[in-house]
Amino acid sequence: MEFAEVFHYTQKLNVLYVEDNKDVQKETLIVLEMYFKKVISASNGQEALELYQEHFKQNNCFDLVITDIVMPKMDGEEFIKNVHQINIKQEIIVISSYSDSQRLINLIQNNISNFIIKPINLEQLSHTLYSTCRSIVTYKAEQTYHSRLKNMNRYLQEKIDEQINEIYFTQKISIETIANLIEVFDDDTANHIKRVEYYVKILVENLPQSYKDKCTHVKYISVASILHDVGKIFIPKAILNKKDPLLTQELEIIKTHAKLGGAVLQKANKIFYDKFNKDSYLQIAADIATYHHEKWDGTGYPNGLKANEIPLSARIVSIADIYDALRSKRVYKEQYSHQKAFDLITKESGHSFDPKLIEIFSTFHEKFEHVFDHIDEYESIENSIFSATI
Repeated sequence: MEFAEVFHYTQKLNVLYVEDNKDVQKETLIVLEMYFKKVISASNGQEALELYQEHFKQNNCFDLVITDIVMPKMDGEEFIKNVHQINIKQEIIVISSYSDSQRLINLIQNNISNFIIKPINLEQLSHTLYSTCRSIVTYKAEQTYHSRLKNMNRYLQEKIDEQINEIYFTQKISIETIANLIEVFDDDTANHIKRVEYYVKILVENLPQSYKDKCTHVKYISVASILHDVGKIFIPKAILNKKDPLLTQELEIIKTHAKLGGAVLQKANKIFYDKFNKDSYLQIAADIATYHHEKWDGTGYPNGLKANEIPLSARIVSIADIYDALRSKRVYKEQYSHQKAFDLITKESGHSFDPKLIEIFSTFHEKFEHVFDHIDEYESIENSIFSATI
């Protein structure tokens, strides 16, 4: 085999050569140093193992190990066994005489790459180096390719995640801007919208799997909840902020905010659906706006839906909305304590509210209290997270 053919695959590789016979070692080193970038030699298995361990610790692994079998202090079999305990993928060529045939068979069965029979001749050595080193170079090229591909995939995923965060953040700002318009009309809603979003997150995060399976886009419920009262834009401010008890006609006007808000959001979702042939979060927002005043027993409005006829998203938001309304001071009522709000809500399990959701509320009600008392802290944490991801 031509020197150039072999050299093409050997020229950039590092080799550890182990041979106890000084004359054989000297002659073979001359040839190996012609082929390889770097050749380090050892005279026995113990010395070779120490060299191997030192290079491995420095992350400077040998591409190839060439070793004799019969050696003092530590023979080739023991040396190879130790090397494979350190690096099972290490490529190893064994030099063996015919008298060592049984030991060679054992080594072949134990994952050595190739072998050379003594006495070594140049043609045999060239063929063995060619086949072994071509395999090493091909494997290294594949590893480099996979590493670059992995890095590229990681980079692309980071860019995708960054874009998703930017889109989500822009979307959330847009939703909050729309929702904040409501506050112009209803003086009592300051921070109400933000708190409801966090209450909803608590309930959604602890939903049983059976509930999650029945609702697509569960993760969007908390964001969509921001728009639950968007229909109040259509209600006269004088009615929203009236201190005296509402007249029957005024109460009916207030109730129209559910259908009006839902209709606006449903129309917006239809535009999205016509473009992309699927619903957006606006469909969830429309369900919430329309049905968050429905009651489990069917006595709510606007349609008198009952139990599972009410969308899960609306059943969740109804609890969050009522809790915050009870805790908040309004022009027509004083602020209730957490305990009083808790008692009133849990008493309505199976009447106004989904019993399973009330179980979740009862388990995590203290988190509701914490959100109400520390909404600025929650907003600060969320803003810092968004700042770190965009």
